[in-house]
Amino acid sequence: MKESLQISARKSFVASSELYRWRASSRLRLFAGFYEGEPRLIADVFASTLLLTVYCEITAEARSLLTMAQDFYLGRLPWLSCVLQKQRLAKDLSLKRGQITFGSQPAERILENGLYHAIDLTLNQDASFYLDTRGLRDWLRDTATGWMF
Repeated sequence: MKESLQISARKSFVASSELYRWRASSRLRLFAGFYEGEPRLIADVFASTLLLTVYCEITAEARSLLTMAQDFYLGRLPWLSCVLQKQRLAKDLSLKRGQITFGSQPAERILENGLYHAIDLTLNQDASFYLDTRGLRDWLRDTATGWMF
């Protein structure tokens, strides 16, 4: 498991062309485990915060997976100032909302297409800002110009 995750994470990391255009206030999915062979793990970056979410019962193996992912990304992204780990299947709400395992304060805003978005990565069991709906936000920005409410 460990070697296959490392190979998959490396491929994902190299394939993330957005890393080469990275802005310190931006957002990016680094590893989508559901699609990349390790369905228990998602790795996202929000500004300088790495968000690791594990989708399995917390066992020694799951803790090892989180530690390995954290070490992998901290070794390659030295500008990260915080790591937040979330355990989606935990019974304890604080573990679902996330525990800081490196650094201090998670990012509070990100920049996407010239717009800043306020975020609170510890508010819910997910990030509360869905990276995969970027196309919808782009469409709304382009379409809603001039709308009045």
